[in-house]
Formats: sequence, C-alpha cells, structure tokens
Amino acid sequence: MDYDYIVVGAGSAGCVTANRLVREWRAKVLLVEAGPPANSALIRMPAGTFKMLFNGSPLIKRYASAPQASLGGRAVSIPQGNVVGGGSSVNAMAYTRGSRTDYERWVAATGDPGWSWEGLLPYFRKQEGNQRLDNEAHGADGPLKVSDPLYKADVADRFVRAMQRKGLPFATDFNAGTLRGVGYMQTTTHRGQRCSAADAFLAPVMSDPLLSLVTQANVHRIVFEGERAVGVEYTAGGALVQARASCEVIVCAGAFATPKLLMLSGIGPAAHLREHGVEVRVDSPGVGENLQDHNVAVVSMTTHGQHGYFGEDRGARALWNGLQYLAFHNGPIASNGAETMAFVNLSVPGRRTGPAALLRWGYVARSAGSKAVLRHDADGESRAAAFTRNRAAEIGRPDRRCIGRSQLAPR
Repeated sequence: MDYDYIVVGAGSAGCVTANRLVREWRAKVLLVEAGPPANSALIRMPAGTFKMLFNGSPLIKRYASAPQASLGGRAVSIPQGNVVGGGSSVNAMAYTRGSRTDYERWVAATGDPGWSWEGLLPYFRKQEGNQRLDNEAHGADGPLKVSDPLYKADVADRFVRAMQRKGLPFATDFNAGTLRGVGYMQTTTHRGQRCSAADAFLAPVMSDPLLSLVTQANVHRIVFEGERAVGVEYTAGGALVQARASCEVIVCAGAFATPKLLMLSGIGPAAHLREHGVEVRVDSPGVGENLQDHNVAVVSMTTHGQHGYFGEDRGARALWNGLQYLAFHNGPIASNGAETMAFVNLSVPGRRTGPAALLRWGYVARSAGSKAVLRHDADGESRAAAFTRNRAAEIGRPDRRCIGRSQLAPR
C-alpha cells in the first residue's frame, strides 16, 4: 500500500498533522494508531476521565518508571492515552497554554523568534473556539472548543475565596500570557461534552478518501532504503503489513512510544542500542532524553459533613445525575472534577524567583469510598477517611533535577 505520508500515532499531534496534510496539501495519508476508535461514552462525559483513570481502562496504557531513589525505591505509574485522540481523549481537559516566559526561553534556546508568544499567538487563536473569550488573545471560531465549567462543586467558590484571602488576585483568564492568581479553569469541552483532538481535527477529514485510518495496529519499525525512511511495518488484525510513503514518515506517537519506535528502528544513542542488540542506523544521543512531566502531590483532607462529589456516583444520586446529563449535558457528570486552580510564584532562597517555577493548586472533590484515599493520623495509622477533598500541588515547570529519560527495557 502506497501513500504520500504515513503518520504514526493518532494522538493530539497526529490528528492535527493528518488534518493539515489532507485539507491543505491534498496528500494521501495513512494514520496508524495503536489504540481503538474513540467510541466510548466515558470519553464524551467530562467526569468519565476519573472512571478511566481510577478504575482501569483499555483506553489508558500505564507505563512504569524505573525505581526512584527519591521515592524510597518505588516506581511511578505513568498513564498515557491508548485511543484515537491520545491524551486529549482521556485527560482532565484543562486548557492551559503556559506563561509568556516559557516561550521566551524557547526563543533564547533556539534563536528563532517564531517560537515566541507573539509568534505563536496567531496559531493559538486560529485553533481555538472559545465560548466566552473573543479578544486579541483568544479565538472564537476555531475547531477546538473551550468553555467555562457548566457545573461546580459546592467547595469551588470556597476554594477561590480562601486563596483570595491569602492574597491571590482573581484571574478571569489563565491563557493570556500571565500565570498568577486564582479562578475557574477553562476546559476543552463544548456544551458539556469533551472536545478532543479527534473531535476537533480528525472528524472533519474522516470522510475524505485521501485519509486512511488504521486502529489497533502496532508499528514495529520504520522501513529504510539507504538513509531514507520509506515506510513502516505494523501488525493489525494478526497480519503483518508493510506500508510505503513517497514523501515522509511522521512519528508522533507520544513521549514514550516515539523514542521507542525510533530506537527499535536504529535511531538513538549508539551505545544504548548496541546493548539491546539493535543495529545502529543513526547515532542520535538526544532520542529519549529530556523527559519531563508535571509532577503532582495530592493532599487529602477530611471535611465536616458531605461535600464535593462524595456519593454522586451511587444509588439514586447516580441515577439522577445520569438523567440530568443525558437530558441537559449538565450536572456533576459535566465536570472534570477540578473546576478551580491557582498559580503561585515560588520563591526559593538563593535561587532565581519569579515565573520560572510555578505552583498550581487545584482541588478534586471526590469520594473516599476506595482504599486509595486514606487519613494519616498522629498515631501513624492510616484509616479510610469519610469525606475528603483533594488538593493537588503541581510544579508547572520542573528544574533540571526533575528531568529524566526514556530507554529500551531489557527483554
């Protein structure tokens, strides 16, 4: 089978890439995805993200880190989207562009002003369909829908007021280039439903005969002729398939699968590839390096009385909430479970301060019905808490000590 372009991975980047190649270049494109189509009702429902994350789902693939010395030798479970749309089909839908200073660092590193906030702003606006904001920082007509929360838990307003009492200003827009203050999170949702990259970018070209989408297909290697990538080899439905690309093979399979595929194809750190018996095609030490993630510490607190989403997924409440969502796309099921957040500049003695390090606070008001939510008492015992409210502290920009790597595992 011959194509102009082969795109490996139908996550956020793959959906956008396929859309542009088909719509703008009128190219014949093969899009290959390891996961299934995004047909699950849990994907459409914002609250479904927690069912998928906490209850286990084939739409989420969990990688395990190497044992971490800083965590007492424990490994970290790292969830990744395993479905068309990738992470945008299973994540918490928070719409956060980052700080203007983040992009200034990119310009300083590359010398290319095109990576500046001003250089990228036209593209932010072009892709955004914001339901509230339409100004110099936001677009209202783009395919990726962005909206305010339709439903807020009872503790949302209390969280905002508490942070304001601590001196944080109220923020009406976290995506205009400045990250400071407390407010309500905008999400990639539309009328109470998730708007994933598959919805925004892939759906408009799915009926185009130039696009071929293959799901539940595992790409084993990139096929080369000399130094040129000419195709991929993948397994789908038990059959081994080789597809060819006359122009390019574009790999956008995520932070873990992309370096893995490159290394299995002979592109990566030469010494590491030889350790695993892989023939070196290109010695590229940067493949798999500079791995970064947004590290989160979750604190669970016992509340006085029943608050948040405790019990909303049980009995008569679950039935009522389900009917409310089916009829109006509103209620607790229309929430991503974390409607508020605050950005605070960290100040560390002896180190550079300001927006270089950011602490993001949000809360997830949820049930403590599982053994995963514990109250740690003064006597050292851990007991199940009756009603809890979780507050997550997240490092928005990790320093060099928080950067890792992705490598091939021993067979």
